[in-house]
Amino acid sequence: MVTETQIPKDFKNYEQLILSGNTLLNVKTIVDDKGFIPLLIGKDENHNPLIWLKTKSGNGEVALVKRNESLINIIDVNVYKNEKSLNVVLNDKGEKYLLLEIDYKSNIPNITKIDLRQIGYNIYGDETGLNIGSSLIKKNTFHTDIMIGV
Repeated sequence: MVTETQIPKDFKNYEQLILSGNTLLNVKTIVDDKGFIPLLIGKDENHNPLIWLKTKSGNGEVALVKRNESLINIIDVNVYKNEKSLNVVLNDKGEKYLLLEIDYKSNIPNITKIDLRQIGYNIYGDETGLNIGSSLIKKNTFHTDIMIGV
């Protein structure tokens, strides 16, 4: 059984984020799977993005990324400070999958690509919209603690 995941004590959410063309206002958790939180996007003291990424495995969970640091060798977290962007890539047996891409040139970080299908969630999108299962969400504003509950 997966235990309830707590938000880290050092987590600070953004007041505003753009996720696949949707505006998130004070959203703390993008995805909540009955208490298991596979993805957190927070900020550091300089307002740069910090990523936490986990997946379910058997009866537990596997931490993949913590504060932009990869915790397993098949995940790469690439931070491009000069371009003010970052991405998270899964390298699985020679195949590369872009899980997350964030552009933070402006004061409002923009999640331009997200694809959580490789870690068990049918959630993916780009700047034109966010796909959650068979639903497409685009050009909406969300002001809630949890955006997606599964």
